[in-house]
Amino acid sequence: MSKDSPLTLRTKTPITKTTKLVKPLHDETSPSETPTDDAASRQQSKFSLRNVRRVRSALFVSALFYTTFAPNWMKMKHIGLCFCFTLRVLCLLYALVPGSDCALNCDADFYHNLWFTGLGPDFALGTAGGNIVAEMTTPTLGLSFSSSYRSSASAWNAYYQVEDSDIVPPLVVIDDQLRIGQCWSIANDKGHITIQLAAPINVTHFTFYYPDYREVRVPDLQAAPKNIVAWVLVDEENLGTKRTAFVTRPAQYFACGKKKADPTLTRGKLFVQALSLEFTPQKGVKQSFKTDPGVKELVAGVIVVQILNNWGADHTCLYRVAVNGEENLRDSAA
Repeated sequence: MSKDSPLTLRTKTPITKTTKLVKPLHDETSPSETPTDDAASRQQSKFSLRNVRRVRSALFVSALFYTTFAPNWMKMKHIGLCFCFTLRVLCLLYALVPGSDCALNCDADFYHNLWFTGLGPDFALGTAGGNIVAEMTTPTLGLSFSSSYRSSASAWNAYYQVEDSDIVPPLVVIDDQLRIGQCWSIANDKGHITIQLAAPINVTHFTFYYPDYREVRVPDLQAAPKNIVAWVLVDEENLGTKRTAFVTRPAQYFACGKKKADPTLTRGKLFVQALSLEFTPQKGVKQSFKTDPGVKELVAGVIVVQILNNWGADHTCLYRVAVNGEENLRDSAA
């Protein structure tokens, strides 16, 4: 058959066209399709970044809301609950955003840390080494000063073994158990309790505990402390020229009875007012208060909680008191 015959031309033409049609289908680097894929990829990337930015903005606004209203959450608990629910939704949305490396931690610890900011160890806690300085503590209601002045061990035994007694020793103030009616009682509406801390610290917070007021009888609520002043015992020489900036009291100012406080605790020292506050049982089971500016720079191993009045009862009942701060390792080693 001749090369120039019509049959030969008709045969070659379809094969050539078929090859041209098939080739682009297997050509992954075809210039006609690459721009379309790149555009789609860029659009998806912009969508992901846009969502990430929106979520970050929402989280920023939520964080701003938290820092603004967190101190008042116990007054406006419904607002706090709504805020927690909003954070939960944001957590879930953030986890669904394409390109997000990790999701926020929305477990129970996450919410606990929002509601209860950790302040560190309680240096007044009895089981951790804290103790009551009996000779600098107001006598317990129903006990004479001589019977109140006892060793730490015997006080603990009296507290845990004498179940029939209605008299609770002052060591209940540094116990980690919170039970209705298990509080330290004093006559009238004035008194103070002195606590030797487990270690010298720079005191930053005082925390006062009280049972849920809805489960407490009205007469017992009236026995709660109202106005309180906290003091720290510091070295007088460390104050220097700063002494005039603080309200101070002599080291033996809070001594009760004829017996003075241990000279090893008070020699060369004086009390500095750490803070003044009003305690309201309805504001929460756990209420923390920052010390006054400048007090954090002072090292103290002994503190006093002075009760100035209560909410109208003829006696006052104090529950657990915690003292938080930064441990001074140099003074602890000394």
